[in-house]
Amino acid sequence: MGDAVHICLNDSSHFDSLWGLNGTLGYTLLPAPDALGVLMLMQGPMVDMIFRTLTTLLLFPWIPAAGTFVIVFCFRTLPKQLGPSRKKFDKMESSVWTIHGKQYDMTGYVKHHPGGEWAINLGRNRDCTGLFESYHVFADRAKLDKILARYEIRQIHDRPPVDVPSKIDDLVFNDAFHQEVKEMCRKHFQGKSHKMKPSACCVNLMMVFLQIYSIYYFLCGRIWAMIVWPLTGALLSFTLAHDASHFAVSRRPWLNSLASYAGMPTTFPATCWSLQHVVQHHVYVNDHDDVDLFHFLPACRTTRLTRWAKSFRWQYLVIWFLLPTVTGHLTMVVPVDLISGQIDLVTGERRYEQVQNLDDFVARSRLNILGELLTTLTFYVLSIMSFGLVDGIRRMWITHSIASILFVLATQGAHLQEECMVGTEEEYSSWAKRQAASSVNFAVDSRFWSFLSGGLNTQSIHHVVPSIACSHYHDLYPEFRRICAKHGIHLKETSSVIKFFQGFVKWIGELAEVGEESESTTSKRVEERVLRLATETSKQALSFTHCGGNP
Repeated sequence: MGDAVHICLNDSSHFDSLWGLNGTLGYTLLPAPDALGVLMLMQGPMVDMIFRTLTTLLLFPWIPAAGTFVIVFCFRTLPKQLGPSRKKFDKMESSVWTIHGKQYDMTGYVKHHPGGEWAINLGRNRDCTGLFESYHVFADRAKLDKILARYEIRQIHDRPPVDVPSKIDDLVFNDAFHQEVKEMCRKHFQGKSHKMKPSACCVNLMMVFLQIYSIYYFLCGRIWAMIVWPLTGALLSFTLAHDASHFAVSRRPWLNSLASYAGMPTTFPATCWSLQHVVQHHVYVNDHDDVDLFHFLPACRTTRLTRWAKSFRWQYLVIWFLLPTVTGHLTMVVPVDLISGQIDLVTGERRYEQVQNLDDFVARSRLNILGELLTTLTFYVLSIMSFGLVDGIRRMWITHSIASILFVLATQGAHLQEECMVGTEEEYSSWAKRQAASSVNFAVDSRFWSFLSGGLNTQSIHHVVPSIACSHYHDLYPEFRRICAKHGIHLKETSSVIKFFQGFVKWIGELAEVGEESESTTSKRVEERVLRLATETSKQALSFTHCGGNP
C-alpha cells in the first residue's frame, strides 16, 4: 500500500453489536476521516456505552413512527390508491393569479418570467399577493404594473373572473415600514448582486463534495460517514437549499432549482418544501394557513389555534420522541400524504388542506413529488443492499435522526414561542410588521452562526425580504434593527441557539395545559371572517347601486 499505514483490528466486537460490522476491520490512515474512525474504535468501553446510549435514543422513536407509517400505507393508503376510490387530482381549467384583489391570466408570460417558471407558477390559481410583494423588492414597480395591466382579466371580456377569495386577512402591504426596508435593500445593493456571495458559494460547493464523499463512505460502512453525511446535509439545507427555494442563490432559475435539492434526502424534498415553507409559512406565518403549525398533530399542538385535548397533557414529554423523526416525516410522510390525498384518521383533515390551490398544485407537480419520494427510498434500498435489511434501515434512521436534531435546533425556536404569536390587531395590521414581529432571532452579531444557520438566526429580516441571500443578512441587520425601532416594532432577540431552542420547549410545555383562549380562538376567527365577508358584500352592493345597477 506504499506509504499508507494499514491497521487491522481483529477484535471488532467493540462495535459489532452496535453497528452490525463483522469480520476484520481494515482502516487506512489516508484519508483523514478513516483515521477518525480508528480513533473512535480505540476509545474503549466508555465510548462504547455512550454510543450505545445515543444510538438507542436516536432509534427508539422510529419504531412506533415507522410502524404506524407502514401499517397505514399498506392497509389504507395503498388499497385506496389501487381501488376505485382513489383520489384524483385534476388541473384547474383556469390559470389565474390574484394580486391585491385583481385577477390576471399570466399564462402567456410564464416562459418570460425572469425568476423562472417554477417561481411564477407557485402563485397560479391562488391569492399570491404575499408572494408578489416578497419577491419583487428590486423590480421597477412601474414596469410591473404595465406587465400586470396587459394580462388583467376584466369583466368586459367573455371570461368572467374566477372565485379566488383573499387569504391575507386585510393586512396592509407597502406601508411606511415595508417601503423603508425595501429602500434600505435597494441602497445597500446598488451596483452589486443580492444573490449568494461568491465566498458562500465556494464553501457550499466544498460541502457538496464532502457530502458526496461521505455518502460513498457511508455505503462502504464507515462510522464517521453516518455523522458527517447528515451534518453536511443539514448545513447544505440551511445555507444552500433554503436560499435556493427562495430563488436567492442565483439569477439563473435552473441553478436555483438544482441547488434546492442540496439537502435531499436527509432533510426536505424541494417541491413539498416550496408549498409548505415558501408559500404557506412565509406568507401566513403563525396564522391558521401556516401549515407549519400543525406538523406535530395529533401528538402535539404548537399553537392555541388547535383546541386543547386531553391527549396534549403529556406533549412536553412526547415532543422529545417526535424530534428525531422530523426529517423522515418531511421526506416520506408528507409526499405520500400529498400524492394520495388521504384524510388523517385522527385529525379528519387532509395534509395541507389550508392551501388554496392544493389539488391544482399536486396535479401539476405530481411527478416531481413522486420523483423526490423515490429518491429518498433509493438511498434506503442502497443501504439495505450494502448492510442487510435491519442494519441498512437502522443506519438510515440514524442519519435522519442526526439531521432532524440539527434541523429542529435551527428552526423550531424561530416562530414557535409565545411571544411570536402576534395577532392582526392594529399594531400589526401591516403584513411586513407582522412578519418581523412573529420571529425570534439569535446570536445576531455572530457571523459564525449567521453562516451555519443559513441566516435563520436573523429570521425577522429574512421573512420581510426572503429573496435576498442569507450571506447578506449579517450586513443588513443593524440597519434593519434601527428601522424596526423607528416604527415601533419590538424585535425578539436571544443571545444563543440554546436559549432559542429553550423558548420552543417552554412553549410546548405551556400548550400542554388548557389556555384561556384555546376554546375561543377558532370561534373568534370565524366571527371575524363572517363580519369581514358581510362588510365586503355591503360594499359591493353599495357600489352596484352607485353604478346604476351595472357591474
